[in-house]
Formats: sequence, structure tokens, C-alpha cells
Amino acid sequence: MGKVTESGIIKKVHRNVRTVFEYGNSKIIYDIIRDIEAPLRKYFESANEIMAMASVRVIRNVPLKYMDD
Repeated sequence: MGKVTESGIIKKVHRNVRTVFEYGNSKIIYDIIRDIEAPLRKYFESANEIMAMASVRVIRNVPLKYMDD
């Protein structure tokens, strides 16, 4: 929301802060997917989408039906 002062309301600044852990998690997933990328591409035309959905599913535990097209 913000902060109320004598001179009025100061709106809160929202920052998108990334942490070292987020980078590390993404790097681990990237390295794992890189190992299985060639077989995925061999058998599936939509290998990029499969890899992207798998990455999102691991990082943010959301059901696949809630992912946007």
C-alpha cells in the first residue's frame, strides 16, 4: 500500500528482486534439460514447449492447465 506521513501518502515501490537461489535453480534445470534436449527433439515436434512447461512446473509448482498458451 504505502506509508502515511504528515505530508501525505507515499506509495510503496514494488521491486522485482531476483536472488542467487533463483539463478541457481534455473541453472540446474537448464543443465538437466540440456541433457535430454536431443532425445526430446528427436521424438517430439513441440520439444521447446515441453521443456518450457517442465521448467515452469519445477520452479513454480503450478498445474499445467494454468499455464498460458
